[in-house]
Amino acid sequence: MPVHQPPNLLDTPEALLTLNTVKQLTGFSKTTIYRRMEDEEHPFPRPKKLSKACVRWPAGVVKQWLQEVIDAPQ
Repeated sequence: MPVHQPPNLLDTPEALLTLNTVKQLTGFSKTTIYRRMEDEEHPFPRPKKLSKACVRWPAGVVKQWLQEVIDAPQ
């Protein structure tokens, strides 16, 4: 029986990520994610507001931010 593998959401740039998914991908807490949005050097992308109580991050934007942070000089 084949093993089911969840899709890699970062490979689908138009996928919309929940806060919990962003926390898992970054290893950051909710507080850290929102604080990083104010960072001057590498601000974390702001979410898209889909409704009054629903925000999502485009996977492509999160992936690009992660790559920029990895590639940034120390």
